[in-house]
Amino acid sequence: MATKWLLNWLLNLSGFIMANQSLKTVTQLDKAIKETIKTTPYSIAGYSGLFLSVEVSKHTGKKTAIFKHRYSHPILKGKRPTITLGQYPAFTLEQARQAYNDNLAILAKGIDPIEHRQDEKQKEIAERKNTLSFFIDEWQINQISKKLTQKTIENNGRNIKVIASQFGQTKVTDIKPSHVISFIKDIQKTHPAKGIEVKKVLKSILQLAKANGVIEYNPASDLKGTLKTHKRTHYPAITTPAEYAKLLNDIDSLADSPIFQKEILQLLALTFARIGDICAMKWSDINLFTKQWEFRPQKAGNRDDMTDLITPLAPQAIAILESMKAKTGGHEYVFLQP
Repeated sequence: MATKWLLNWLLNLSGFIMANQSLKTVTQLDKAIKETIKTTPYSIAGYSGLFLSVEVSKHTGKKTAIFKHRYSHPILKGKRPTITLGQYPAFTLEQARQAYNDNLAILAKGIDPIEHRQDEKQKEIAERKNTLSFFIDEWQINQISKKLTQKTIENNGRNIKVIASQFGQTKVTDIKPSHVISFIKDIQKTHPAKGIEVKKVLKSILQLAKANGVIEYNPASDLKGTLKTHKRTHYPAITTPAEYAKLLNDIDSLADSPIFQKEILQLLALTFARIGDICAMKWSDINLFTKQWEFRPQKAGNRDDMTDLITPLAPQAIAILESMKAKTGGHEYVFLQP
């Protein structure tokens, strides 16, 4: 019992001696941390109030070393606040000394370093809210509530990536029409249509900044005549009854195929549905008795504003489906692929 008491006394004495030693070098810091048994502050030589707090967890024994600075409040007499500077070794001894000197300069102006740090953080937040990156995030949150199709989401993502790389960290108050014009023209040199898409998204994002009173006008608006307009070219189309009749005859002349090309093209001509919807046609959506096909278009995605479509089936379409029922009627999809 006496031996245990003596051992604890020696350990406490050792800790007391170490705690009252001023550390000067990294080697001394590392040694002090290694030999620390319980939470102990170590002063840094030559810097009154600067110390390294080695905190030891009672549960795990894990040690954490943190530089701190205790000082006299410039206004409230008798008050001695402590400000945390950084965790060692990521925050070095040299950085701790520099932070200490910075605090002394702030104190010399009659300013509390803790209050100064809080003010700087608020300024940083305000600056962040003034960047286009902030409004890009806000715009994307708004888009989520619109339940867009996957294709639209992907297109928006690509356009956002281009915009963010150019203006992400730029203050919206610094973005001028000339910057937008130059940016879009660079895109249009190789991708005319994409340039217009990017401009529309950028305009929508900047409109948020305007709505929040950060800018008075939208620099991506009123740019008519300054950018190339993109004229979409249409694919060749059949426009006369004779051409359409020939197409139907050509489809009927196709050989049978295990992937049902002929039947799919025939139904495409008879229903005027999208090719993707026909290929995804389900038997559960077809009512041969009422001669109707009720389905949710793939284009609808997750949107709530698009209802299911009911397509009447002509006698020719019914005949095709009845022939398909013998082949795939026991499966979910009409055009089940092998």
